[in-house]
Parts: sequence; structure tokens; C-alpha cells
Amino acid sequence: MIKEGNVTSTKLKGHQGPVLCLAHSGTNTSGVSTASQSSAAASLLSGSEDSTSRVWDLRSNCVRASLCIKAPGAVLSVSFGPRWTDPSDSIARDGPSQVRRDYSVFLSVGNSVLGYDLRYASSPVIVEPSVDLSNVLESADEINQIAFSPPRRQRSLHLAAADDAGCVRVTDAFALSSTSSKNHRILHHGISETNMAMVTSVNFRPHCKHLELASGGTDCTVKLWDVMKPKHPISSHLIANSDAGANQVCNPPMVHTMAWSPSGRLLVAGLGDGSCCIFGVENRSLIPVSRLVDAHSGSIASVLFPAWRQDQAHVAANDRLMVTTGNDGEIAFWDLGDMLCAEGALNPLDILNLGESTLENLCLSDQPKVLSAIPHGRKPNWMVTSLHDPIFPTTVFIADTSNEITAYQMPTR
Repeated sequence: MIKEGNVTSTKLKGHQGPVLCLAHSGTNTSGVSTASQSSAAASLLSGSEDSTSRVWDLRSNCVRASLCIKAPGAVLSVSFGPRWTDPSDSIARDGPSQVRRDYSVFLSVGNSVLGYDLRYASSPVIVEPSVDLSNVLESADEINQIAFSPPRRQRSLHLAAADDAGCVRVTDAFALSSTSSKNHRILHHGISETNMAMVTSVNFRPHCKHLELASGGTDCTVKLWDVMKPKHPISSHLIANSDAGANQVCNPPMVHTMAWSPSGRLLVAGLGDGSCCIFGVENRSLIPVSRLVDAHSGSIASVLFPAWRQDQAHVAANDRLMVTTGNDGEIAFWDLGDMLCAEGALNPLDILNLGESTLENLCLSDQPKVLSAIPHGRKPNWMVTSLHDPIFPTTVFIADTSNEITAYQMPTR
């Protein structure tokens, strides 16, 4: 454990190759808090080039994985999934093995999505998946990201898979055991007569009436979809090149990562030119409201909204604090300001304890600004944050080109 200033860092070791992706049990892959699981929301899931995925029990302050899942190839995306609901299941959920039994996990490996029911893990090493969704999703190319929809109502849960073929495939998560493809829809993001683009990121929109998701890809385009009407996006925006900064000139604004604010009112796209494009949604249309051109000197690798104040009832309470990390090795903490965020959003300075010297140097503008930065150093691949961990509260987890995961615990008020 290393402490720099008020930030404490810890290394999680176990992988034998670069760690490519992460998921935290306190949030789904659209970044939405799963408060109903908070009693056991203290697990981290990682995927690596070493063809394994590992489950880390964070409650014990353990820096080594408690479960290892052997996959048939590099693990490109991971997610905690819905709990398996077999009424005949009589397995106890108590005791030290609870981390294995409370969750199912899903991995994207090549063009397949594999699901593992951790309740039936009889050893620390798992080899066979509980379900293989290859025949359900029928992806023809490598899957870059998987995401589950936020809970909306009983038996309404969906899994989306974004692939290199330019498609987002969405299936009913309650029919995952089926070998039929009739329950899935295909959203053609990057396929046209003149263009074929890879879909790099997919995120379901939280707190909306319809089942909506956003997709982004190498065509520098962000699209908003109604999953129940998959033929055409309900809104689309082509991100233009920025004329600010040398990095923006050299690299096109391909979409590398996206995140919805917890309220679903803002969508942020992290781009290949090192900038972030922020969208609002009006009448189900994407409206660009800000472009953060000075975000990073390298491509944006990951962006998220850490919902660290779960004690607030307002849906937009956690909309102002945003975290980005880029290929320059920096982790930046942003205040998006009053101008972008709706009433009810908390001032990040009331969440983070940055110290008096930092506060003295901050401008008082209502425009988006960087509050603080951590020099991580290595090129990051993925970033997630904790929510309810008793051992790792208010923590940012970084997967990078090394074999280790770094946990930065942020000081809060």
C-alpha cells in the first residue's frame, strides 16, 4: 500500500498478462448503481490477455483473487450479470463463499459471450461456462464490450454486445439459457453502403421511459437507439475534428469509451483525439452541449461518473463529478459545473476532500474544469469505481498494460 498526499494506492496482483477490462459488483456495465445488491457489493471482476478472468473479494482487503475463470482466449470485456433464479436451487448463500454464490459473471472472448454461475463453483478455478451465447448473439466478429441494462421492472433485463462488425446485438437476459436467436435484436451502428465501422462502446441509458442505449464507434459517431425499434437510431451525431491542440489534429475523434450520468440526462464520449464530447438529451435527441478539448494529451481510454453519494435522493445528485483517464497516464477528476448539470447535482467539492491548497488554485467558473489529477503513469485500458465497499470505499480501480490492477482510494468529506 502506497500513500501519496491524501490518496492511498493498492496493487491487486494475480494476472499473468495485461489486464484489459474491469467490472465492479456495485454497478452494472452501464455505470448504474445496483443498490439492491449493496449488502454484497464488494467484488471486482477483471479480464486479461492471459486468458483468465478473476473475481476479487474486496471485503477481506485481499490483494489476490479468490476465483480464477479460465477462458478460451483473451478476455475483452466483463460484467456481473443478473442473479440466476432457479426455484429448485437450495444452495446456501451464507458463509465465506458468498462471493461465489451471489453473482453470475459474463465475459466476451473473441466473438463469444460466456456466462458463469458462481454459485456452483466447487474449486477456486472454473473452466466450463454455464452458458455460451454464441448461438444466441451470432456475432461474426470480435466483441469489444458487453453491457446489461439497468433494472426497469420485473423480468425486464437485457444484454448488449458491441462488435467489430459494426453491430450491437441485444438479447433478453432472462432467456440466456435458450439456444435460439429469436430473442435478440441487431442494431446496425457502423454498416452502410459506404462505410463499415467497429462499435467500440455501448451503454444503456438509465432512468428513461423506453429501453434506450447509446453506441459509439470508429466512425466518430454516437447513436441513440430505442432497442424495441432497432431498424434505425432515434438520434445520431457525427463528431467533428477539433481545431484545438496538436493531439486533436493528429488523431481523429473516434469514440473509445462512453458513460451516462447517473440521471441519464448527460452522455459523455471519450475520444481518440484526447477530448470528451458531452451530450444532453432533448426529446430523445442527442444535443452536443460541451467539448472538453484539454482533457488529455492522449486518447481517452475510459470515462465514468462515480456515484459516491448514495445517501442523496435526487436522481441527478452524482451528475457533476466525472472521472477520465487517457493514454497519457493521467486520471482526471472533473466538475462539470452548474451550466451543464440539472438542479439537484452535488458540487464535487462537497464530495472530494482535496485540501486547502488545491481549493485556493481552482477557478470559480461554472464551466467544466479539472479539480485534481493522479499521475498513474502507465497506459490505462479500463477504469471502474467502487460504491459500498467497507474496505475500498470511494475507490478508482485502473487496469493498464501491466499485470496488476491499481486501486486509488480518494479522500472524501
